[in-house]
Formats: sequence, C-alpha cells, structure tokens
Amino acid sequence: MSYPKFLKSNISQNEFLSLQKDIVIHSDFPADDFTLEFDPRRMEQVLNNLISNAIKYSYPGNAINIVVKREDGYVITSVTDKGQGIPEKDIPFLFEPFRQASVKATHNEKGTGLGLAIVKKIIDFHKGKIEVSSKPGAGSAFTFYLPE
Repeated sequence: MSYPKFLKSNISQNEFLSLQKDIVIHSDFPADDFTLEFDPRRMEQVLNNLISNAIKYSYPGNAINIVVKREDGYVITSVTDKGQGIPEKDIPFLFEPFRQASVKATHNEKGTGLGLAIVKKIIDFHKGKIEVSSKPGAGSAFTFYLPE
C-alpha cells in the first residue's frame, strides 16, 4: 500500500479535530511514492492516537508537524507538536496501560490512558519501534520506525 497516500488521507481525516482548536497540521513526505506492508486499520489507530494527542495537548493557534523519511531500511514517521511537553519523570511510563502524563489537556479533553499502550503494541507487531522526546513548555515528538 502507498504509505504517503495512506498518511495524507489520515491527516485529512484528523484536520477536522485540529481546525476546531485552530491548529494546522503540516506534513513533509519524500517526493517519491513508495509502498510499505502494514495493517491499514491498525496503523490508522496509531496515527489517530498520535495526532489526536498532539491536538489535545497543544494550545490553539499552534501547529503539528508530521515528517516522513526513509533511512537505513526504515520508514521513520514523526508527529511533533509545540504543546505543553511531558515531564521527564512521566516519559518512562507513557507506553504502559492506564498511565497518563501529569500534564492536562488544553481544553479538558479526556483520555483513558490506553492510547499509547495500544500504539506501542501495534508498532511492535509491525516489528518497529517508537520513541518520544519532549521538553516541558516546548512540546513533544513521537517518532516511530517501520522496517521497509
């Protein structure tokens, strides 16, 4: 399946939520189209969760950046926001079920604490890996790697 086309379609679906908070989603993909083997339903869960979290923890008027690159046999996808950021003490537990960071959503949006645990399981199922980098007050980047 064309990974860039899949991502563009998913981003379009998520723009409805982002525009409600006056948040723009920018994307940067490789110029060439390429295919990748993945379960589209599951990867849709991954993207929906990461993008909705970026929206949830960003302030109105900010932007979310989604960047895709191909490197060392991996397709690397990053979802970056300029939101509140995540305290360093919370990062080791983000991918555990029912664990939520201590920061609050910017418009009191609710969560279950399951989203990132599900994301990690799906990425693991695809033989990939996921990382997070964050700085309180500056935002977060969730980056996942899928083997080509």
